[in-house]
Amino acid sequence: DWSPDGSQIVFYSARTQPNQIWIIPAGGGTAFQVTTGSVSNSWDPAWASDGARIAYQYGGPGGTNLDIWTIPATGGDVSRVTTDAAQDLESAWSPDGSAIAFASNRIGSEFDIWVIDIPLPVESALVAPAS
Repeated sequence: DWSPDGSQIVFYSARTQPNQIWIIPAGGGTAFQVTTGSVSNSWDPAWASDGARIAYQYGGPGGTNLDIWTIPATGGDVSRVTTDAAQDLESAWSPDGSAIAFASNRIGSEFDIWVIDIPLPVESALVAPAS
């Protein structure tokens, strides 16, 4: 995902095992590791419109329960955004950075689109489950 100003690209890589979130200058150069830890299992980063935070999915050890987390683009303290036992993945920030949309199978086996307000966790389904 490109940074809002186009100067950097955020991506995930297992170059340090397990998957971690990295940022690299758009013109090339040295990548900066944003997330740390031996059990990170982090995927699919998405940049907030102000460039300050990155949302990503984190699976914990084994990657069995995916939730959405955020971290400052410079690294540092992470914030857990979702806590449901279902799989929450593929996050995307709203244009004003006030919410994150994500896919989740919390209603059943099908994935629906959900939205959670940032920083207050108020979730609502955008698509009603099929009857």
